[in-house]
Amino acid sequence: MYKRVDRFHEHHHHWGGPHCVGLCILGCVSTITLVGILFATIFQGCHIDGDCGSDFCNIGKCQNGRCIFQRKENCCVTHHDCQNIPCQTGLCDTSTHKCILSQLPDNSLCDDNNKCTVQTRCQSGECVGNNACQNTQCKLAQCHPERGCVYQHVQNGLACDDGNPCTIGDMCYHGICTAGIAKVCPDTDCTLGTCSDTGECYGTPRRDGEICNDGLECTTMDHCSAGTCTGTHVTCEDNNPCVINLCVEGVGCMEHQLADANSTCHSQCMSDSECPGSYICHAGTCMNLVYNTPMYIRFIDYEIDKCDSDTSYRLVQHYILDVQKRQVNQDTRYKVALTKDDFLAETTQPLGFPIFLYDDNVQQSLNGNFSRTSFTVGTECQELTEDNCNIIFANRNYEFRVLMHDCVYEDGFKEENCIQTGENIGASIHLSIIDCPFTQSQTAVLQPLSTLMISNLDNHPLEIVDIDDIIRVHLTAQFQPWMTDIVMCVPHNGHHMFDCVTNGDTTCPHRGCRGWESSPLKYQVHLMSNKVLTAIARPNNLHTVTTCRNDELYDEDEYCDHECSYADDGFEIRMEGFDFPGDTIVIDVLYEHHMCGGRRLVEADNRQISYVKLR
Repeated sequence: MYKRVDRFHEHHHHWGGPHCVGLCILGCVSTITLVGILFATIFQGCHIDGDCGSDFCNIGKCQNGRCIFQRKENCCVTHHDCQNIPCQTGLCDTSTHKCILSQLPDNSLCDDNNKCTVQTRCQSGECVGNNACQNTQCKLAQCHPERGCVYQHVQNGLACDDGNPCTIGDMCYHGICTAGIAKVCPDTDCTLGTCSDTGECYGTPRRDGEICNDGLECTTMDHCSAGTCTGTHVTCEDNNPCVINLCVEGVGCMEHQLADANSTCHSQCMSDSECPGSYICHAGTCMNLVYNTPMYIRFIDYEIDKCDSDTSYRLVQHYILDVQKRQVNQDTRYKVALTKDDFLAETTQPLGFPIFLYDDNVQQSLNGNFSRTSFTVGTECQELTEDNCNIIFANRNYEFRVLMHDCVYEDGFKEENCIQTGENIGASIHLSIIDCPFTQSQTAVLQPLSTLMISNLDNHPLEIVDIDDIIRVHLTAQFQPWMTDIVMCVPHNGHHMFDCVTNGDTTCPHRGCRGWESSPLKYQVHLMSNKVLTAIARPNNLHTVTTCRNDELYDEDEYCDHECSYADDGFEIRMEGFDFPGDTIVIDVLYEHHMCGGRRLVEADNRQISYVKLR
């Protein structure tokens, strides 16, 4: 016999007995009644729609014998039946049983369900906020509403601004703007350059008493005081009873000669031989002139120049004198020599040196921060023989002094813009030239017309050139032309004599670059004089000229033995020495004609003028 296993745990036994049975029966009856009511409602039988009935929000319809209830759109009985949206609350209108929306007050907090916006608040029933996805200098922002802002780094090395005005060259690196180099603020003798919070440079004063230079000639013992360089005024006292000394800024110490009661004044010296050591005799006083300004005298070239016979020659020497410019108050001052009278030899020199052959052998120009005086000097003509030809110019020492003028540059160095200060520079040049130049030739000169053409180095004609171009000047003629004199100049644009300089008007008092006194020229330079290239046209100088033939042949007589490769005669010159953008450069050439292999003709000079525009 099997025993029935109870399926309930022991604590269920408390519900046993007659009481439990009664309660279970009552619960079962209630449950069956509720299910029956629901079933009858949902699955109510019908024949027509009217059998189903309706209420406020449900419409009953009879389909296939059963009642189907449909919910009315936007229908409500209570507020809970209505949905809220951002910034609007759903409310039930019990008179119409319709849901209506009511706006929340402006500035109410809200959520627009967009992770790319911040500080969202209600405005006129709309939830609006600020875009959080903003580009930066080194990042590009993209919005993904469900994820938020996504950033992409720009390319490394792109310029940016790190917000520090005292850095330069800031750039992006892996999405971050990294600082560049520190801005350099210049120091002075008495201040340290400092960068301010606004990026402006200012000077922090150095310690008072530091040594400095105020740039003035008439002060000494310069020192720093509260960031400014100051000095003590120079008295210019030279212990000479015959002169009153006065310091003039831009010039230096000036002297005024005095006379005593008997109209005489006794000076201390008459020549350098009366002065000790390296002192020189200057204005009656032994002085040792020391210049603080950098200056140089350099020998740059020479040639053996034929005189009036086949055996008579002189040594011609070419020099340059460079002196650095000085700033004096508002003026820029230069030191130059103006004429051949500014060159002196105080003692007897070898071979009759120095001889200035031509008036235009002293020329002035600007060379960067320096003024340049180019000059050519020579010896007297010497009779050469086979015995002395190779030794007469060897192992020689030439000494001379140059009187300096303190000038302001205005369209060149003019005497009216210069002051002769009495200052002089001495030079002692040792040369040993071994060069024997015997030649023989015949010359015939005549005067037919010829043309002057300007081209590039490929021989293509030019009308406009750049400052870094090399131009080629061509001489062509029926007979053999031979250049004797070259001048180039720059006329003032708009000057009433402009067309005269460019040879456009033949009724002018002068043409080209020569003969002007009331000058329409802003610049003029002599490149060849009497068949000899001047010092300023020599290699490594401001206007280096390369002649078609060897330049040493132009003062010889072998005209017919030397040909020019690109014309009958000509020269090349680099335009970089003419720093006059937009101006006209005029070329003025004198030349001779020689008939090779023919009879000797009458001598006459010929002249041609052409010009180019500087871009």
